[in-house]
Amino acid sequence: MSQQTSTAGRSPALKFLLIAFLTILMCVPLFMINAVVWERSSLADMAASDIAQGWGGAQTVAGPVLAVPYIAMEKIWREGQKDTIQEPVRRWARFLPEDLAIEAGADAATRARGIFDVTVYESTIKFTGAFGVPDFARLGANPASIEWSKAVLFATIQDVRGIAENVTLTYGSNGVARVFEPGLGIGEPGYNGIHAKLDLTGPPTAELPFSFTVRLNGTGELSFVPVGKDSTVDLKSSWPHPSFRGAFLPASRTIDGKGFSARWSVPYLRRSLPQEADMAGQMLGQLSYGAFGVTFFKPVDFYSLTDRALKYAVLFVGLVFLAFFLIELISGARLHAMQYLLIGLAQAMFYLLLLALAEQVGFSFAYLAAGAATVALTGLYAASVLKSRVRGFAAGAALSAIYGLLFFLLGEEDYALLTGSVALFLALATTMFVTRGIDWYQSFPRRGALEPAEGA
Repeated sequence: MSQQTSTAGRSPALKFLLIAFLTILMCVPLFMINAVVWERSSLADMAASDIAQGWGGAQTVAGPVLAVPYIAMEKIWREGQKDTIQEPVRRWARFLPEDLAIEAGADAATRARGIFDVTVYESTIKFTGAFGVPDFARLGANPASIEWSKAVLFATIQDVRGIAENVTLTYGSNGVARVFEPGLGIGEPGYNGIHAKLDLTGPPTAELPFSFTVRLNGTGELSFVPVGKDSTVDLKSSWPHPSFRGAFLPASRTIDGKGFSARWSVPYLRRSLPQEADMAGQMLGQLSYGAFGVTFFKPVDFYSLTDRALKYAVLFVGLVFLAFFLIELISGARLHAMQYLLIGLAQAMFYLLLLALAEQVGFSFAYLAAGAATVALTGLYAASVLKSRVRGFAAGAALSAIYGLLFFLLGEEDYALLTGSVALFLALATTMFVTRGIDWYQSFPRRGALEPAEGA
């Protein structure tokens, strides 16, 4: 009876199932390490938020918009009355430019808060264009009710804390100058921006040209909204790693080691905004829908890369266990479950080392150092417990190949699935080939049963 129990305990099938269980068990430390990655990433986001508090956050600029108030009669029901009554109510008509040209330059740099780096920028944005003659007929307004003297020109800015200096508007054929004031000037809560009073004496008889320049600081992203019937945006920056985003991509762009330049051209039919409206929900709420711009991308975000590596972690720990299992079968050596557990913990420590070192020296050097340390530790341990330097070297070589594959997968997005699938197929094929002669009901083969004995 005891001999049968011993034989069952040495069964390759039971050992394989035990290794599968240990692989699943490794999810516990890997989950804890994933929580550390999330915590450190949150701290990095907090550092970016702290800098944005005093510098300016991600910026989206929409405008300018011409707003003119008028008096309209509306039916209003008041408590205690049987019927509605008509009362005069001030409403704002909003008009978008006929053409809009934006020229922007952004000098981006990296600022540090502790060990965390944050990308910030200083931009100079020049707006030029012209409004057409406002058409109130489409809004059904009585010309006598229009209050031209209270007309304003406004622009929405996502984070007004980033405005670096006062802004002056030049408008009209005579080049009248007005200083912008805080807010939109139309009594709309929930929107940040600036406005200038135009003091029109009557309805314009011709196009109303305008020009103004905003110096704006921000963090991470800079976006624009194409409010003109014909809108063009020219953006230049010294940042060499742009990521273009939003509703429209550049019509043309150049990127090199000195920075980038991009040009967007958005015609009226692609804009999906009415040229005139008299309600906030019909225009202000839609301004951000067509936003486009650039993210000042950090080429290596080690938090996202470490998180991505952890998504493969259980699979790669299983591959490491499989490599040692095959070494057992080929050599006839024996590894205890505790030794497998220690080997698995060493692989889990790789991800914690990777995160800790990446915060200090960058991802590539961190991966090389953490991988080399893990391979050396596991290889030396294997040489000791397997009683052979050759087997230890073989284990180290197998681990080096596994970590090399992981690094390749992290650097590839388009071919990651193909590469990973082929690698897993080859791992399965190797396992099937090596174990083709194994009787899974019997005990482990004696040392040298599958290959000539080593001389190591």
